[in-house]
Amino acid sequence: MTNELIISNTILPKIDANFEELKSSLILELQKYDFVVTHDNVKEAKAKATELNKMYNDLEAKRKAVVKDLSEPIKEFDAKVKEMSALMQDGRTNILDKVAFFDDQTRKLCETLCQEALSEFYAEFGIEKEFQTVSFSDLVIVSNVTEKGNLAKIARDGIKSRVSEALIKQDTQKSRIVSLKNRCETAGLKVVFSHDDIKHFVGEPEAEYNKKLDVMISREVERQNKLELALKAEAEAKLQKEIAKVQEANQIQPKAEPVLVQAQEVSVPAPAPVLSNRDVIIEVKMQLKLPQEQYVKINEASLNHFIAKGFKTYINNTASFRKI
Repeated sequence: MTNELIISNTILPKIDANFEELKSSLILELQKYDFVVTHDNVKEAKAKATELNKMYNDLEAKRKAVVKDLSEPIKEFDAKVKEMSALMQDGRTNILDKVAFFDDQTRKLCETLCQEALSEFYAEFGIEKEFQTVSFSDLVIVSNVTEKGNLAKIARDGIKSRVSEALIKQDTQKSRIVSLKNRCETAGLKVVFSHDDIKHFVGEPEAEYNKKLDVMISREVERQNKLELALKAEAEAKLQKEIAKVQEANQIQPKAEPVLVQAQEVSVPAPAPVLSNRDVIIEVKMQLKLPQEQYVKINEASLNHFIAKGFKTYINNTASFRKI
C-alpha cells in the first residue's frame, strides 16, 4: 500500500514572447498622445483610444487562452489530490465515530461498576442514607475499566476512601447529637435542643460548630431567664389580685398590717403536664399573713375559688393555705 503521493514531473512550462519589444513600442507610442486635447486634435485622440482598446482586447484574449491551456494540468492535479484528501477524511471520520461509540459504552460500564462499588462500601461501612452523598463522576473515565471489563483498582480505592470520609462525617455528627443534651443541661437549659435545631450547621468543622452552638445556647439561656422572671412577676401579681378578691368576699378589713405574699419557685416532679416546646413550669405556694384580731378562716368556698383560678400544684392538684 502506498501511503505517500509521489510527483515525478514538476517542470513548469516556459512561455516565450516579445514582451519587452511590445512594451517599449507601446510606451513610445503613448508618449505621442501625452498632450492637452483641443479642437484641433480631439478627433485624432479618439481614434488612438479606439485603437488602444482593440489592442487591449486582443491581448487579453491571448492571455486567457494561454493561461487556460497551461492551467489544465494544474487543475487536473488539484482535482485528483482533493479526491484523495476527501477519501482520507471520510475514513478518519468513520474511525473516530467508532472510537467515540466505544468510549461512550465503556464510560457507561464504568459508571455502573462505580455505583456497584459504592453500594458495596456503603453496606460495608454502615453508611446511613442521610450520609450517602459520595460523588464519583470524576472517576467515570475509559481508563478506569480494565481489558476484562472490571473496575480498575485505582477507582475502587478512590471510592472506598470517599466512603471512609463519609463514615467519619456520620460518626462526628452522631456524636454531636448524643452530647447535645448534656451541653444544654450543663448550660442550665430546661428544654434542650434537638437535631432539627442544629441540623443547618451540625456538619461544619469542629471549631465552627462549637462557636455556633455556644452562641445558640447563650441566647436561649438569656431568653429562658427573661421568661422565668416574667412568669414569676405575673404569678405574684395574680396572687395579689386573688387575695384581694378573697378579702373582699370574706369582708376582711386589715388595719394593723398589710397582706404579705411570699412566692417560692420549686421544681416540678414527673409526670408533668404536656407543655409546648419552650414552656417553663413554675409552681407557686402561697402563704397569707393576717393580723391576729382580723384572722378569718378561709372556708371551703374560698379554697375552691383559688383552685378555679389556677392556684394549684401538680403534686396533689390542691391549693394549700395556712395562717402564719
